[in-house]
Amino acid sequence: MQRIWRRCGSTGCGEWLLSVALRFWVKPIKRLPGELREQYPEHDWRGAAGLRDIVAHGYDWVDHEVLWDAVRDDFPSLFATLEQMLSDLGGELPMTDDAIV
Repeated sequence: MQRIWRRCGSTGCGEWLLSVALRFWVKPIKRLPGELREQYPEHDWRGAAGLRDIVAHGYDWVDHEVLWDAVRDDFPSLFATLEQMLSDLGGELPMTDDAIV
């Protein structure tokens, strides 16, 4: 996602590319254990997972400019936190079957 963000920059990105990238990269967030997400409270984990669901299920009312703004402004720090989680946990994130709803 960060590569897409860097490549698209301020010129924007194709709606399809953005939605595919968001679905792919954010889906694992839904499977992070709640205890782990609680250790990193600076992010709205439920909101990120919900945004992914809205895009993935093709709701036709998605405002792609708002979506792009969220990806550009919020997701770099979200992915930095995921990288920190990986580092803190020795390179592997635990996953649960109890996804965020």
